[in-house]
Amino acid sequence: MLERLRTKFKIPLIGRTKRFAAVDFDSRKLRVAVADVTPTRTRISSLTTRDIPDSIETSDPQALGEFLRQTLKDMGFRGTSVVMNVPRSQVVLKPLTLPPNTPKNELAGMVYYQVEKELPFPAADAVIDFTVETDYEPTITETDTDETQEQTTDPHRIDVLVAAVRLSVVDHYRRLAEAAHVKLLQLGLRPYADMRCLEVCDPRTANQNLALVHITTDETEIDVVSGRSLVFTRSAVKDISDAGSERPQGVSENVKALAAEVARTLQSYQAIEGGVKIDAVLLAGGTGVERAVAEQLTNTLRVPCEILEVGRAFEAYREGPIDSQFVTVLGTAVAHPSDDELPFDFLNPKRPPVRHDVRKIRAAIIASAVGLLLLVGFVTRSLYLGAKRDQVNLLLKEQKNLEKTIKSLKDTADRVLLIEEWAIAPNWLEHWAHLSCVFPSAKDVYLNRLTTNTDGSTTLSIRARNSEAIAALSERLSGAGYRFRPGSSSPTRDRYGYTSTTTLKILPAPQMKIDLATTRPVARPEDDTPSEEYWRRGEPTPRRPRRPRTPSKPRASAYPVSSPEQEGPSRHRTSLTRREVIPETPLSLHRPPFVKVNAQERQRGAEL
Repeated sequence: MLERLRTKFKIPLIGRTKRFAAVDFDSRKLRVAVADVTPTRTRISSLTTRDIPDSIETSDPQALGEFLRQTLKDMGFRGTSVVMNVPRSQVVLKPLTLPPNTPKNELAGMVYYQVEKELPFPAADAVIDFTVETDYEPTITETDTDETQEQTTDPHRIDVLVAAVRLSVVDHYRRLAEAAHVKLLQLGLRPYADMRCLEVCDPRTANQNLALVHITTDETEIDVVSGRSLVFTRSAVKDISDAGSERPQGVSENVKALAAEVARTLQSYQAIEGGVKIDAVLLAGGTGVERAVAEQLTNTLRVPCEILEVGRAFEAYREGPIDSQFVTVLGTAVAHPSDDELPFDFLNPKRPPVRHDVRKIRAAIIASAVGLLLLVGFVTRSLYLGAKRDQVNLLLKEQKNLEKTIKSLKDTADRVLLIEEWAIAPNWLEHWAHLSCVFPSAKDVYLNRLTTNTDGSTTLSIRARNSEAIAALSERLSGAGYRFRPGSSSPTRDRYGYTSTTTLKILPAPQMKIDLATTRPVARPEDDTPSEEYWRRGEPTPRRPRRPRTPSKPRASAYPVSSPEQEGPSRHRTSLTRREVIPETPLSLHRPPFVKVNAQERQRGAEL
């Protein structure tokens, strides 16, 4: 990759030695030159040629690449870089004329625009490269007048030579290098590599027109070099399979046909260019027919025709003689380090610069900036809301814990308040004992039912002998300091002679003082019979009442009453809202009545 960048941007070698291999092949021969390049010189360290086996087809990049790999290994080549060239027959060359003063950055675009219409294959399937008049220098133009042709030089134009090769050809060389496990640094054009070797070997190229004929098994390349520029190139495909066998008549027919094709090509060039003189014809190749072709061309063209001598230019190579078949690899080895001497590179062709729409770029930048701001805002908002959400969840958790704590404290406060209310509430045990003393004898009045109310009062259901007994009871209660509200009196009749039934709602007066030590209950009747003996007479047997204890202070749950000052119903209620005594029993309050208490009320009282 670094080598390709250096080649693309033309970075010179600085203080180091670079080794690479120049590779050229046809259907029968493989030629390799290993070169060591320093900033001051190029030295050929190794040359070799190998016959390609008949089992290997040059169209198979995998097989040919493995053969190249083995050849490089046998040569002791430890580098990983190679340079190759595309034959002239696989490249389409088109000369173009561009307007003068065309900016360099617009040359590629204009070339691509014009050459697309002249290629024999789609431009999308081609690799296109070009060079300007430095390497391709046509100096003659033809202007048609009425009856004459005037040859003039037009300085007000830019001459460009365009080279196009199919994309499949470039891929073929890439796969070949991959199969050989080497890096393909450059893929040039073979006629230009031959021209560089000719410049090194023959100094006449500076001021003479020389023709170079490179003969290979597959094709013959005919190039014309003038003033160190390639002004003409053509490929002639001729069969020379039997050229090495001498017939009795002398030269084979294939050699004669090849020489005639070369002669016609050069004569056509001379005719097109207005009689340009060819000073010499040089032949190169390793097929063995070069000298025979040179003799035939000498007789036909009447110009000196000789074999290209490359040994004198590469005297530093001491491994053996160098013949002209290495003209391509030697020219590649000499020209590659400078990078400017091989104008075509189909691996890194010159391409039109990408034009950028400033408005679109600006709009894209603005859109990107807005999107970035939105993204930053969204991320910031998400982080902020996430932190707040975590804080809210933490507060909700604390609130839930506090609610549990408050509920527990509230239950405790309710119990404390209940106890406080009980502490200031009337002591109903004392009041009941006091009422037992206030009530007249059971012969006149007896208690049928006692009910405690939520407002702190007590409702007494009584039966009396007559209405006078009820009035007497009311006077006794009022004298004792009780506030009461009598209910409706209704006549009744029982077997004991009690004829009136009424209710009294009793509420102790505020700050009422009770002194049980100074009060005495009414004496019991003489015919008062114990309940055990009474029930044995055949009456229905209810549960036997138990004598309740008289504690110094009653438990709070047994007496859920409110303060006398409290108006309306009490805020604290318990299930113990009703107490009943055994009905139809002629008992006075001198004997404590039996009070029914269920299991739930007992548990509630135990908790309190």
